[in-house]
Amino acid sequence: MWKLITDHALYWAAGEHTGTAYMELDGGGRGRINHLSREDLAALSSFFHLEEAVWYHTSRGDIWAGRQPYDDEDR
Repeated sequence: MWKLITDHALYWAAGEHTGTAYMELDGGGRGRINHLSREDLAALSSFFHLEEAVWYHTSRGDIWAGRQPYDDEDR
């Protein structure tokens, strides 16, 4: 199910060279994406700061930016 991300935090583990994105979701709940490369973490940071709306799929862990997805299969 797609949920709007209402808040986020990005974490970089310098010694391990890996990142994690933590997300607060509309209506409650949280999302997390682990083991991100430096480039992936930078791309997510751009999404969060440049897009008006960013969505998270709670079962797949996908990210969607822009208009609200139509349904769970929307990619």
